[in-house]
Amino acid sequence: MLTEILFWVALIPATITAFIYFRDLGDITQSFLPVKRKDMMFAIRHEKKMILIGIIGTLVALYLHLTQGVGSKWVIYILTRRC
Repeated sequence: MLTEILFWVALIPATITAFIYFRDLGDITQSFLPVKRKDMMFAIRHEKKMILIGIIGTLVALYLHLTQGVGSKWVIYILTRRC
């Protein structure tokens, strides 16, 4: 139960920061989603922190899934599939 909670606590911030990062700095997403200059400047200033949160959260969630079997299989499939 504790590992299940830790899995989701690691995965949710990683997903949110990845969404914010790509929404504010992605060329294609900017054409579909409204992006304010203030938000874009925040993403540029905190780019390294956002990437680090995303990578660490995803790796912790992946480690817990592979070693403890926690989390949903479809979440890990989406994170690890190749385009």
